[in-house]
Amino acid sequence: MQMCPHGLRGELRTKTGQKGRQDASYNVRLTVMRRSFHHLAAFCVVLSHYFITPAAAVAQVGEERPLRMAVATAPKQLDPLLASDAASARLLQLTHPALLRYDEAYAPVALAGKCVRRAPLSVVCTLTEGLLDVEGTPFGAAQAVRWYETVRGTAKSPLAGLLKNVEAFRVLKARQFEMKLVRPTLGILDALVQIPLANPTTGAGLGPYKIMHKDTVGAVLLEMTKVSRKENLPPKIIFTPVADATTRLLKLQKDEVDVLVNDVPPELIPYAREKGFEVKVIEGTSYAYLLPNWKDGLLSQWAVRKALALSLDKPLLRASILAGAATTPTTLLPPTHPAAWAAPEEPLDIHEAALLLEEGAGMIADGEGMRVEMELSHSTDATTQRLAQAMQAMVRRVGIDLKLRPMEWASFYDAVRNGKTQLALMAWTGELSPPFYYSVFNSKQTPAAGGLNRGSVNDDALDALTNALMAAQTEEEVVRLSVAVQKRAAEVLPYIPLYRRSHVLVMGKGITGCTMTGNGGYLGLLGCKRK
Repeated sequence: MQMCPHGLRGELRTKTGQKGRQDASYNVRLTVMRRSFHHLAAFCVVLSHYFITPAAAVAQVGEERPLRMAVATAPKQLDPLLASDAASARLLQLTHPALLRYDEAYAPVALAGKCVRRAPLSVVCTLTEGLLDVEGTPFGAAQAVRWYETVRGTAKSPLAGLLKNVEAFRVLKARQFEMKLVRPTLGILDALVQIPLANPTTGAGLGPYKIMHKDTVGAVLLEMTKVSRKENLPPKIIFTPVADATTRLLKLQKDEVDVLVNDVPPELIPYAREKGFEVKVIEGTSYAYLLPNWKDGLLSQWAVRKALALSLDKPLLRASILAGAATTPTTLLPPTHPAAWAAPEEPLDIHEAALLLEEGAGMIADGEGMRVEMELSHSTDATTQRLAQAMQAMVRRVGIDLKLRPMEWASFYDAVRNGKTQLALMAWTGELSPPFYYSVFNSKQTPAAGGLNRGSVNDDALDALTNALMAAQTEEEVVRLSVAVQKRAAEVLPYIPLYRRSHVLVMGKGITGCTMTGNGGYLGLLGCKRK
């Protein structure tokens, strides 16, 4: 039990979103002595059994100590039917990979089989022979069909809309099934890249790992399955959320974790290198943006959204707050995707922004120069809070009194999903494809309907374009419609783009071989090894 107090000492904290406590000092260090003996004992027993001292538990059965990954955010939802947050999606890549994946040219290729178009309204998929789920149960065409039917029939699933153009699924052979389409479209293959695959009866995935435990703070223990024992992979991996970046680095120094995965503030990177840790910085495909709620009376106005975009010095935010570890977000798609269109970034124009607020939205400045009050919701991540504070100062120059609302991640995520934010700092991660525009910009794809239109975007032109995109029959048509969607989005501003942040890995001194892809997924972590 000695390891538990050591692991907790100085690391328990409270977080608050109260007015006036919006800087890094909101982290209040608590000592173990503030807990009663009985509460501490119960807390330690649970954590030491599952996560604080997992190495001891593993050592009892003579296995290698698990790899311990420190992450900033806990997964919100690990049900493959319902998951939509980035932390969950990345973990599910290891437990519930999709049927297809993208190659280097962003064309869907087979992961667990192959899919081909046999006719304009018919796509036939053939699964790999001997395919098994993590429990060792055979997975064939019948299981795949039942799973996709479950996805399509789950109204609250953010994935259901991706299969809206499938009229019916049909088993052809033991390893082969057909999708009959409502109308010819290429988007169905992109959909199969995004949908995690699972046994429809048990929910078991087809990845190399299965979820063994998830505790109340979001720490997740993965164990390599019997099916994948022959592969040269870490036997067990623990992902432990630690919100504070400095605390994560201190844990690495004290050998309490092995790898820091992303969300490492730029100012800590030189320090980590000075301490002898290997640091890898990988250019990412994430897309960070300011999300306006179109149901809000102010932000439903184009002039207000445009004024916000013009009042932010985005290059300065990237250079100062992110220390240059970010690039310009010109498109939701990966920049090298054939359908990507590089939208020009809104330049800083304080005069034009103020004019739009006054003449376009009728907002006259008061005696202190303020025209309107708005609220920005964001997570309590230290870098995000500095970003919010810088934005607060920038928009004040045009008369916007921006109130900051820092929130713990789970509460923040729920608020965004339920439309309870006015403005929110958000990011999409992964390698997004053209059908994603339908999920985020079509007015019918709100979270209440299982979609990802979290800003309640409602634009007739975007509806028409995204509907047509989902029905596109040729690659040329997909590219043409995708570019049209991107150009319309640049006009009406459903999002205000901010940056693409680079991915950062910091490896402990006894670890080597870790890497990360541009989409921020965890597959590269499977190369981690102890020296």
